[in-house]
Order: sequence, then structure tokens, then C-alpha cells
Amino acid sequence: MLISTVLVMLMTMPGIILFYSGMLRSKNALSIVAHTVAGAAVITLLWSMFGYSIAFTSGGPWFGDTTRFFAEGLVGNKVGAHAIAPTIPESVFFLFQLSFAMTPAPTPAPSAKSAPAAPAPAPTPAADKATEDELRARVLKKYTSGLR
Repeated sequence: MLISTVLVMLMTMPGIILFYSGMLRSKNALSIVAHTVAGAAVITLLWSMFGYSIAFTSGGPWFGDTTRFFAEGLVGNKVGAHAIAPTIPESVFFLFQLSFAMTPAPTPAPSAKSAPAAPAPAPTPAADKATEDELRARVLKKYTSGLR
């Protein structure tokens, strides 16, 4: 399970950073790195303070209790096994679930300004003065001239 945790974290952080940075202009790549790292840091803090305890402790029917707030009992001599995965330490289970909780961290990445697919054609001065019918005739002549 620890190997799976490392693989998912490698896929999330550097993998997403490299993926989105490759599709962006070079001036926006550092922004993606900063967004991804900041998002992962915020999610990690929230997960260790409240998320794990709410999601994976036995409390009410919908939410857990507060016994693991601020990662209480996950480090040191108090570490035991979790009820869902009794064969592994709870701290490893905590990290495994954190790796999947971090997957929304790179959500600002698609909103970055990407590189253009093709340059825009330059407008011609004659096209600005031509009427719509003249433009239609030019386009039709241009694309049908190669068919003869």
C-alpha cells in the first residue's frame, strides 16, 4: 500500500505539473507549478486537520467523530490498525487516502493560458473593403480553381 501511495503522489504532483506545463507557454509554466503545489499543500493541511477524521472514523451515520483531528494518534506509540484495513498501520492508510484527496489540487491548471494551435491569418486590406458577395466569389474561386 505504501508503494501505491508513492505512485499516486508521483502521478499527482510532478506528473500533472509536467503534463500541463508542456501544453502551456513557457511564461505560464511556473504559475502551474505554484498552483499545483499550493493546492496540494492546502489539501494536505485540511486533510490532516479535519478531513481524515471526518471521513474515516466511526461516529455518526454520515460523518465521523473528532478523535483524529490534527492527526491525533497517527504518529508515535499510539498508532494502530484501521478498521477498514486491519493489516496495515493507520498512518499508512492515512497517507494512502491523502494521496487520493490531493487529486483535485491541479484544478487551476486547465484555466491557464495555453499555447495557440495555429497562428491567426493576417487580414488583407482588400477584404475589408469588399462586399459580402465579392468575398464569397473570391473564396469560391480560390477553392474551386484546383479542381479543374
